[in-house]
Amino acid sequence: MLNADGTSTAFGLSFREHDNRKMQHILRAYNRLPENPNIRSTLYLALTSLENSLLDEDSQPIRDWLRDGGSLSDFPGPSAAQGPPINGDERSNTAENAFVPQNPYASYPGGFQPHGWGTAAGIGEANGTEDQEDNSDDSIDDNEEDEEQDASQGQDEDNSDEQDESEEGEDDEATDESDSSDYIGPGQSIEIPEGYKECCICCEQFAPDNFPESTKITATCNHDHEEVVCIPCIRKTIQTGLDNGETRRIYCVLCPEFFKLEDVKKYGTVAIISRYEYLVLMATPGLIMCLGPNCGSGQAHPGNHKENPVMICDSCGFKTCTVHKLPWHEGFSCEEFDCDESQIERLEADEATAKLLSLNSKVCPACNQGVTKTDGCDHLQCRCGQQWCFECLASWENIMRIGETAHARHCSYHPDKVRLRADQRDASARNMAELVHGGPVSEALAQARLQHNAKRREKLRPLALEAAEKRAQAMKEEADAKAKEKANAGGSGRNMGLAPRKKPKLIAPWEEK
Repeated sequence: MLNADGTSTAFGLSFREHDNRKMQHILRAYNRLPENPNIRSTLYLALTSLENSLLDEDSQPIRDWLRDGGSLSDFPGPSAAQGPPINGDERSNTAENAFVPQNPYASYPGGFQPHGWGTAAGIGEANGTEDQEDNSDDSIDDNEEDEEQDASQGQDEDNSDEQDESEEGEDDEATDESDSSDYIGPGQSIEIPEGYKECCICCEQFAPDNFPESTKITATCNHDHEEVVCIPCIRKTIQTGLDNGETRRIYCVLCPEFFKLEDVKKYGTVAIISRYEYLVLMATPGLIMCLGPNCGSGQAHPGNHKENPVMICDSCGFKTCTVHKLPWHEGFSCEEFDCDESQIERLEADEATAKLLSLNSKVCPACNQGVTKTDGCDHLQCRCGQQWCFECLASWENIMRIGETAHARHCSYHPDKVRLRADQRDASARNMAELVHGGPVSEALAQARLQHNAKRREKLRPLALEAAEKRAQAMKEEADAKAKEKANAGGSGRNMGLAPRKKPKLIAPWEEK
């Protein structure tokens, strides 16, 4: 059956996960064993048909048994299935089917028997028979009736051993033949049921209803050939793009055409379609997300946000401020709300976050979304499909058309590079701050921030002056204390910690003795 994610399974396992012996075991129990039980694809199709015909309460124990890797003896199905598999991989442990060691030297002339290999009678003992031959000299000297009885008994045992060996050899040949039929060597192919097709991506065989009606996967595809792709592989391609948050870069698996909404609805599941519509909604220009609890919906808010800042959600009726991207502030206008200290602190926190992000992030010039580069070169492609230089935001199409001069003058790839001006650095930081803050900073908020910082400086300046005076007074008191300690040690020279000077001799050299 086809699961929700597009994979084909039979009793909870895929084609690759199933075992031939267990598939034969299940089909034999319900008398569904096909004519060619050694062909893996035939067994899998028969197993799928059996699962569809059973009730869920009957098929669930079989799924659990296969998932847990149960043995054949623990099969939860009908008891009629308790038998050896057709390929002979498992044999019963009865005496008649017990393993019989083969003597590799039996074909040598003269009855060559190396040490360790017994006679046929010895092999008969391994099979549970008793050998009553007596090869000693005392038994030879017995009467002729005992010798004849022993010879006849040994001949019967030899014949039974030869029969066992021949049966064992036939079993081995049958096993080799069945094993060789399961093995697919180079140049061989699996027999595909009539009407089934092979996917060129996953190389699995599916019924025709698991493939698109035409070889053209999307509405704009233009490839006419015999190669076909199954619907599960198409769904995986779409799901991979959606997991990366992309809606404009989901390509056809056989050509560079893009998937559109009608193509996604044609092949996708309910979850895939819901995810695609959500990403398309998030990429809608002017979209405002509802901040109501347990809502998660969004809608476009028409008109000027400053004149009409209140958005009422169509789903839950929650009010959201489109200017601040916050729940609506009842009793305050947007200008009055900007003067609140909480908004000033929020702005400072957003600027600090933007400063950290600007080290390895840029704002896409096409969709105005943040893009972070973790590794690789400076040629970036945004989720919106726009390609540009990460360092200077120049269009990659212009770079390929014009050359390196298409880069900005401050870019390191420009042949005549110049230094980035201060206003350009401020503009780049402002763009990142507006992205983090949710929009440009209003004039009321900027004025409120300046006034708040002025009040803060007026409040902190006397405190800082008082702290500086206390620190200077403490340093002066510490220096005076050290000076008193040195004065008590005696002498002005000693007070400075220096050795006393020697008095010079004021005597002429010729007067010295």
